[in-house]
Amino acid sequence: MSREEEEEEEEEEEEREARRSTNIHIRIMTGGGSYDEVDLEDMDWNESLEEFTYACPCGDIFRITLEELKDGEEIARCPSCSLVLTVIYDPDELPSITNVEAATSGTTEEIA
Repeated sequence: MSREEEEEEEEEEEEREARRSTNIHIRIMTGGGSYDEVDLEDMDWNESLEEFTYACPCGDIFRITLEELKDGEEIARCPSCSLVLTVIYDPDELPSITNVEAATSGTTEEIA
């Protein structure tokens, strides 16, 4: 094999690897790697963490902040394991005023 053919083959392998990495990233971000999908209204507002939370099967909790949701993020992550959760929500209906109902106490908490 000539040097030119070797370089060409290396370039093709690099392109294949880049496509594989991109495909893996796309699968994870589109729910292919998501543990579950949950509506935002089914999540709890954790006042001390200032995050929306949802129970993870590992015993910890999935977490996502209001700011992350406002920025278009839809993946809640568990800090103790590799699972991610896709959060279903309408960006236009995010709590943009300053109050979020605390699920456990039934009171409103200022978060903005």
